[in-house]
Amino acid sequence: MSEEAKCDCQHCGVHIEFPAEMAEQTITCPHCQAETLLITQPAAIPPVSDLQPEVEDFSFMFRMVDTLLSKEKQFGSAIYILYLAPGDVRYLRLMSFMSYKPDGWIAYFKQKGLTPEIQGPLGGEEKGFDSVIPEEIFPNPTWEDKFRILHGFAKFQASYKVPYAIYKDFHTMLKLCSLEFFECVDSWVREAWDDFFIAQSFAKSNQHLIIESAEVFDNKTEIHRIAVFKKTPFVTRRLKELLELDEAEKTSENLERLRRSSFTVFVYLMEDLRNGLFKIGQSQTPEKREKTLQSEVPETSLRFYMPAHDSAETELHQMFAEKRVRGEWFELTPQDILSVIGFLKQKGDLSRASADYEWLGKITLGLPPVAQ
Repeated sequence: MSEEAKCDCQHCGVHIEFPAEMAEQTITCPHCQAETLLITQPAAIPPVSDLQPEVEDFSFMFRMVDTLLSKEKQFGSAIYILYLAPGDVRYLRLMSFMSYKPDGWIAYFKQKGLTPEIQGPLGGEEKGFDSVIPEEIFPNPTWEDKFRILHGFAKFQASYKVPYAIYKDFHTMLKLCSLEFFECVDSWVREAWDDFFIAQSFAKSNQHLIIESAEVFDNKTEIHRIAVFKKTPFVTRRLKELLELDEAEKTSENLERLRRSSFTVFVYLMEDLRNGLFKIGQSQTPEKREKTLQSEVPETSLRFYMPAHDSAETELHQMFAEKRVRGEWFELTPQDILSVIGFLKQKGDLSRASADYEWLGKITLGLPPVAQ
């Protein structure tokens, strides 16, 4: 009986078992029906330096390249397609590509005066570069960048057995604009991959993130996947950066909305989810005000705000004086809330209002709002 090996599909990430002698061959994945390369664990782990430009003597490699770049299509193995010139297309096996450093390949083509377009690997990723590395990460890479990225990604996937889908989810989740191979490996919870129940066991953990996504292959096969990532120091730091960027963007948008209106402040409704009290206040940056209040009372939620005359806040305080609990906090019924919004519609700029529309819909329908 032949020795068994296993690897993950490079498309859907589902485990595939196969006879060891089939390693480095391309098959059709029994789960998603896409072409995938059967890769066994290599002995060596690529150093980070492999991803960086290096000055080396590539003369030995140059003597070998012509035998590696084939004019004939190769089957049974993942290959890269290199477009050298009109009518001149070459095929390069994945394992041959990985055998030499990316800067060796770049130096070879520069010596020849060529700027090749590289795509692939076919049999690993049929749609080429954009499906391996999300286009938004590197919208306009140079041909040299493509060589380094594809080479680094191939060695990363082969060495650490991390499916392409995990890498893509990690970078999309954190909106990264750089290659973070090893941060992805460090954060990914491998045992939760392809196991729904294990993944769900992390649902209430504040030290992990669960990412659910789906992809359609050949317009017919839809693959759902669940990935779990640890909040490593890198991930935690990046999430904080994204929150700060989001707040800055919202602040800028709100200031622009005020500038376009005839008012200088937003009048807002904010709810304390612990007791159902509502704060009637005013601010030029209501989202930032919400974050400030959440540092004191974490269970607060901004429900509605609209550009309005700054006197509207005082008038609303007077209208609901009998329902004041403390300061600017009031005990309001659903009808009171609709009255506040109706008043602001007369005193403010409805076209530039913002709301928690799910909450407002339940209020309007006379249903109790669901606490977040």
